[in-house]
Amino acid sequence: MASPPPLGFNLHGLLDKLDRDELTQFKVLLGSFPLEEAFKGREVPEEEIDKASGQELAEILSTRCHHYWMEIVAIQILERLNRLDLARKAKAQVRDENETTIEKELETEEQIEEEEEIEEPGSVEIEEEDLVSLDAEESWAKTRPDHEDKYKTILKKKYQQIWKSHFCPGLSENLNVVHHKYEMQIPFCNPRLPTGPFPHTVVLYGPAGSGKTTLAKKLVLDWAEDNLAKPFKYSFYLECKRLARLEPCSCAELLAQTCPELEAAVPELLGRAQGSLLLVLDGYDELRFAPGALIRDICGDWRERKPVAVLLSSLMKRKLFPQATLLITTRPRALRELRLLLEQPLLLEVEGLTEAERRDYFCRYFQDEERAAQAFDCMQANAALFSMGIAPMVCWIVCTCLERQLAKGEDPAPTMQTITSLYLYYLCSSFTEEAANACPPWPLQASLKAVCLLAAKGVWNHMAVFDGNDLEALRLQESDLDPFVAKSILVKGKHDERCYSFVHLSVQELLTALLYLLEGDQGDNTLSGDVGGLHKLFCKEERLRNPSLNPVVFFLFGLLNEKNTKDVEVAFGCQLSRKVRQDILGWQVDSEEEHTFSTMAMKEILYCLYEAQAEELAKKAMASFNEAVVHIKSETDLLHAAYSLKHCENLERISLQVERGLFLENDESSKAQDKRHRLDKRALSFWRELCSLFESNKKLELLEMQPSYISKTSAKILGRQIASGSSCQLRKVVLNNILPSEAYWVFCLTLPGKESLVELCLLGHQGQGNMYGICDILKHPACHLQCLKYVLLSEKDIKQRWFMTLLPAMDTCSATSEQWGELFNTLKVNQSLRCLNLTNISVRDEGAKRLCKVLKYPACPVSKLFLESCQLTHICCKDFASALAANQKLTHLCLAKQKIMDDGVKLLCEGIANPNCKLVALVLWESGITEKGCQHIARLLPLKQTLTHVDLGMNSIGIYGISALCEALKNPACKLKVLWLWGCNLSPFCCMELASVLAQNRSLSDLDLGYNSLGHSGIKTLCDTLELPETYLQKIKYVPSWL
Repeated sequence: MASPPPLGFNLHGLLDKLDRDELTQFKVLLGSFPLEEAFKGREVPEEEIDKASGQELAEILSTRCHHYWMEIVAIQILERLNRLDLARKAKAQVRDENETTIEKELETEEQIEEEEEIEEPGSVEIEEEDLVSLDAEESWAKTRPDHEDKYKTILKKKYQQIWKSHFCPGLSENLNVVHHKYEMQIPFCNPRLPTGPFPHTVVLYGPAGSGKTTLAKKLVLDWAEDNLAKPFKYSFYLECKRLARLEPCSCAELLAQTCPELEAAVPELLGRAQGSLLLVLDGYDELRFAPGALIRDICGDWRERKPVAVLLSSLMKRKLFPQATLLITTRPRALRELRLLLEQPLLLEVEGLTEAERRDYFCRYFQDEERAAQAFDCMQANAALFSMGIAPMVCWIVCTCLERQLAKGEDPAPTMQTITSLYLYYLCSSFTEEAANACPPWPLQASLKAVCLLAAKGVWNHMAVFDGNDLEALRLQESDLDPFVAKSILVKGKHDERCYSFVHLSVQELLTALLYLLEGDQGDNTLSGDVGGLHKLFCKEERLRNPSLNPVVFFLFGLLNEKNTKDVEVAFGCQLSRKVRQDILGWQVDSEEEHTFSTMAMKEILYCLYEAQAEELAKKAMASFNEAVVHIKSETDLLHAAYSLKHCENLERISLQVERGLFLENDESSKAQDKRHRLDKRALSFWRELCSLFESNKKLELLEMQPSYISKTSAKILGRQIASGSSCQLRKVVLNNILPSEAYWVFCLTLPGKESLVELCLLGHQGQGNMYGICDILKHPACHLQCLKYVLLSEKDIKQRWFMTLLPAMDTCSATSEQWGELFNTLKVNQSLRCLNLTNISVRDEGAKRLCKVLKYPACPVSKLFLESCQLTHICCKDFASALAANQKLTHLCLAKQKIMDDGVKLLCEGIANPNCKLVALVLWESGITEKGCQHIARLLPLKQTLTHVDLGMNSIGIYGISALCEALKNPACKLKVLWLWGCNLSPFCCMELASVLAQNRSLSDLDLGYNSLGHSGIKTLCDTLELPETYLQKIKYVPSWL
């Protein structure tokens, strides 16, 4: 039996947070993993797992499975359940658990290295200048004459240089700990880990710059230094961004890209390997093959020459080297496509630098604790920038900019305000002073245009590395790039100085955006080097095909800012096109044709406007919107929404959705609250700014809160802003699954003070104890509600909705009879409520009795009552009959999905027949009614001419029931206008009688016969009747029962 996991990872606590439905889904997803391997070949206790509670399941997995397998699988399942809060907590537990182990192992390694240095004083140290310049001849001379040793020596030297010459100053001290953290989760790196359910393929995914490539290269170095837990004969590293340039070749020639010095020896090495290979495919998302190219063909012979796409797909589908271990890195956007090519991969998210690691990097960079704290706070103040800081290079750029500004005594806040302003400052400050003092002067204007053109060619053609052929295609000289190479904005290749790449992808995207303002008005024209024009850049289809164009659009809007424009012009001595600037702005807000914003999602629009930081543009742009749908997943989304939406003045409808984790949760520990208090305070300030839109929008009538998780404080801010907004005439609020319930009711209880509010819809799954909240709303002296919908989701509905993982365990809100009495008694006080909807609420017969007693009260204002699926029976129908006989205001009554039965229908008909009853619509959908109940209704119809709408859907009334209704419809005294008979077990024989009715009746205008087996003959009979000029029917609905 495996030992239980260390205390750091607490599966018991994680599963305890899952509700019943989530735990069921967890078990289902658990079954999708190969449990036989997890349980080490023993019989999987499936029945035991199925019946287990959360604590019992945690105990089973903790004691019978290896804790590494348990951790990885648990995290992946929690992510698939959309319980990202628990997944993050699990990752943090694993990270904390490993930190001590990592540090101890590193200390042990350092001690071993020191001992080795003492024992082998004559060992040769590899000088940096010798690492790559060694050719094959020199390498062979220093090693044994075996090709295996020659290959390993060359790779060792090459990747040692890459590791030692990491570009970011001050970061190398952190890299060992950071990468060791991820290596411990990779089976072939950690000797204590079993193979588990993921034997051959590991996928490292994460955003650009998060460290995937560095980790992949470090693993190749570990192989060369014999530091991997699992021995491989050979390791090959393939850089995807370079592969698209290759002509058709054999797999041996492809793998030789790792070590061109020994290309001729690679076939011999592969012949010896016998599948003991580690193949690293770095940057899968940068492959520039046509869609589907990787799944069209496969190859099983590594000697056969094939297109590169075929070779790669054959490797990933394991037609080539099926026993090899694959390590693939990619950005998340390509993960879905990649998973179609792989079988049972181990997915590991590379999250980059944690907050603590970023803080540590700042301290190492500035070597001054106070200045480091000041700089770190500046970056943390910008949520978008701080999230990008997981990339080490972004941290370096931020520190570089802040160091320059702090040295000059400048306020760094404006620079940190947007992503554009930061990268632009980094770019411009690199040239502002040095360019003026350079001798001879740098031709910056020409160089800027050259490097922008190179950047744009890369973005449009999915290129990150450029060589002499690319320069020649663009008619550029290497000297054109020298100023940017000198400033390390453009970096020469370590192994080929004719190859270039940009210091960071964001810098390349910024320069691409700048090109459009340098080139002038090109309209639909294509710029040099297959670079699309402005219209093509804003084309939705183009941006879907090439997601790298989206940041270019954002940067372009950032460059529209007057200050940013001026900074570029001063730094590079150039003039940016004002016409292009005006054209872009005109497209957004003034064009009568389809403007650019119409091709963007609301999230993209808000991002663009925030980057521009131009209030006039924001006002003009948002003036064209009368509806906004805002999904807030992060503080960055909240910041963008707050900036733009406060400029709205013409909104009529707004839909908000807030993801869990944005605000400080009320159930967090005091330690967690202390840690997040400052962040929560900032998020609340943005939230307060967003909520100010309820003051500026005089036309706003509808607020819809989609499934959201908010705090009590944020709920108070939203509610008070709505209630106090004198100019806002909000008429309807829809709350759809707002959690937790405390925040939900805090918000609800602020709403009655809004005099314009006439409709409140409380949708979702709120559990027990809500009667008092509703009572408080209706009793409020300022309450002017005319319609209150309190509708809970049924269990079936919940399972069909994507947000089911957000909801608590199923609860039918079983209030007591006294609670129902208190609620319904408020109808004696509240004189405004006209419509009451309690769908899926367990009112039961006892509650219905209390309701009917109030309905008899002369001042009761309710005219429409919806009680669908409220667990009522025929017993309550006597009370409803009595209420209907006394009430002269009730016009609509819905008792759908109840056990009303024929006896209940008889009682209802007696009450409706009373002259005092003014009922117009009666809904008895799925209420257990047969032909006998239809006969009661048929006798009622000629007597009650106010009753014009009857819904008997999903009741098996059959041919005798329809015959009784048809006789009533033939009576001239019957004034029924709408009759719905969906799924009533009608046959073709019923159509003759219906046709006869339709030919005579002069009141029936709407007939629903859907989901009945009327047959071809029955349909033809009805159609023939409908063609008669005397037929009054205006609308008929029919859907065959077999659909």
